[in-house]
Amino acid sequence: MWRALLMLALLATAAVAVAAVRVYRFVNDPVAMPEVAPRDPLASLFDTTSVDITMTAAWQKARRTVPTYRLLTDQTIWQGMHFDDWDTVPATVRERALSAMIDKYRRVFAGPRVWRRMSVHEWDAVPQAIRTMAYLRMVWYWAAYEEVGVEFGHDPKRMAQTIGAIVMSESWFEHRAVNENQWGNRDLGLAQCSDYCRRVLGALAAAGDIGFVLSDADYFDPWVGTRVATVWFKRELGRAGGDVDLAIRAYHRGMDAASEGEGQEYAEGVRRRRTKYILRQGAPESWQYLAREIARL
Repeated sequence: MWRALLMLALLATAAVAVAAVRVYRFVNDPVAMPEVAPRDPLASLFDTTSVDITMTAAWQKARRTVPTYRLLTDQTIWQGMHFDDWDTVPATVRERALSAMIDKYRRVFAGPRVWRRMSVHEWDAVPQAIRTMAYLRMVWYWAAYEEVGVEFGHDPKRMAQTIGAIVMSESWFEHRAVNENQWGNRDLGLAQCSDYCRRVLGALAAAGDIGFVLSDADYFDPWVGTRVATVWFKRELGRAGGDVDLAIRAYHRGMDAASEGEGQEYAEGVRRRRTKYILRQGAPESWQYLAREIARL
């Protein structure tokens, strides 16, 4: 009997020893762990996919690579991108970013009650693509207000399309545009109003023929600049007897030169931009998208 008990005790002791060895090895033997790549903590919150873009400064292009979330939210990036910069962005990202811009700057499409109060510096901070669409709305407003072409049977809305294309041709919707020629003449603002243009407008104001008096600094105000372009085109249209083509050429070359046939190339450019951009027949995708979405506001 005692031999059987001794045998059981020995077996139990051996089992405990084996178990102890296994526990020791489990705790102390090195274990090869799988390698796990470190995770970017931003990736779980933001889309960090890289996007190649271009930005424009002083009409020069610079290439950059930015994470998608910055393109969707960073106003400093938006402010540095022109329409043609947006055209290079993949469509799905571009539309999300442009929609975000519309939401951010929605107030600039609220009409005259906002436009007349905004300073030039406030417009400086609005991205070029958004500014452009707002300036076109201003032209539409002023063309209706000034009843451009009504006396000749023209629809002011159609005249606004031409004036918008003229502004695009003159300044590419840059409200701070300044061009000075070799004789010292300076063309200012969206309308690129020349020294002569400014003198004539001053005389018209003094005579009470127009209801505004401007300093040179005022021409950089988009609300003023779009009105100047409208009033000046209306003046040329009246002098042209309602001939829209002649009025376009006169806007650029003056009535005397235009009457002699000058300014044909300029007029062709205006008509081309009116068709492509203002009427959106073949406009780039970013222009099409913005114009379509803003029309719904």
